Amino acid sequence: MFFKIKGKIIYREPLKIGVEVNLGEDSITYEIFVPLKIYEKYKEGDKIELFIFNYFKEDEFSLFGFEKKEERDLFEKIISVPGIGPKTGLQILSNYDVDEISEIVENEDVKKLSKIKSVGKVRASRIIFELKEKIAPIKRFESDIEREALKVLINLGLKRTEAEKIIGEALKNKKFEKLEDLLMEIFKRM
Repeated sequence: MFFKIKGKIIYREPLKIGVEVNLGEDSITYEIFVPLKIYEKYKEGDKIELFIFNYFKEDEFSLFGFEKKEERDLFEKIISVPGIGPKTGLQILSNYDVDEISEIVENEDVKKLSKIKSVGKVRASRIIFELKEKIAPIKRFESDIEREALKVLINLGLKRTEAEKIIGEALKNKKFEKLEDLLMEIFKRM
């Protein structure tokens, strides 16, 4: 079983790359299925490090690679849904990141999830239903000021989870009456 593979990309095509791993003078190349964003981000010759999901079936053994462990873990949860295979799981993670999928599940946004090729409304409903118990809910903030600060940080390019963490740290032992005061505290910490 592989947990992580680190090496050089020697070929790439949409949803699949070849990663050469050096073993002294010899090397081995692994074919790894990856989300489309990895194909778009990396070129042949680039070094890459991927968290691996090992997929075993009666007549098949495949490797699926992800840049973050959270993506790998979410992929595993998605394909644990009856009727959802690894290719569909890869399509989902090619279209949405971990935060977006958490939001889709929490908001039960069947329409958004069903936009993915090979998912459809029935499968999207099933995925959302099954993942409801497996994905932690998105942290909600109590006041309008806190929610506005979250929007500001996301608009500045932070991922939702990063923004929530920073706001949570700024809110420890303090309450803010104005958005500007909260943002000043957040920017001090950044």
